[in-house]
Amino acid sequence: MVAKRSVAWRSSGNSMTRTDNFIDQLDKIPWFASLAKPSLRDNEVFRIYHWDSWPGPEDPGSEMQAAFHEKWKTELVNAADSQAIEVFWAIRERVLQIAKTTIPYDVNQDVWYGPNAAVLAAAHAAALVGCAILRDGELKVDTDLQNARKQWTLANEWSWYLEGHWPCIYYWPWGHAKVEVAERTGCFRRLVVL
Repeated sequence: MVAKRSVAWRSSGNSMTRTDNFIDQLDKIPWFASLAKPSLRDNEVFRIYHWDSWPGPEDPGSEMQAAFHEKWKTELVNAADSQAIEVFWAIRERVLQIAKTTIPYDVNQDVWYGPNAAVLAAAHAAALVGCAILRDGELKVDTDLQNARKQWTLANEWSWYLEGHWPCIYYWPWGHAKVEVAERTGCFRRLVVL
């Protein structure tokens, strides 16, 4: 059965109005409220249920996820587009302030401490979504999210944040590689979700 999802964020009006609406809704997201809790969508992804199960930033899957995020940022935030840059940083800062109060975020730990990494990843993803809305008027969603070959998308990751989870890593057991290698292989692209 194919999971059909509607567009997560869409509103009428000009790009800034849509982006402003998105920003206004950020405090309504259940940031990390469902960590380690089962989801009806568990069969779509690989699940972990504890912070200690996250392998950290140097795992090839973490590096691959970070590389895809940088690719999306390059596509969505043009260095010459001051409005996109402003939107990116405003949303990132807003989510940092909201999300770090919901889990054991620790300013005395480095950015790779699990809860800190989760908050920073959520802020970055939200900022990318906001820039997609600024550019396209919506976050484009692939309606076939159960297809394991299509899970590495911003829309799919965002859908897990909206449900209170952390899409913390890409399943990528083939060692350290670049985005181009992953795209060429056609291999399964599953998320790992806490």
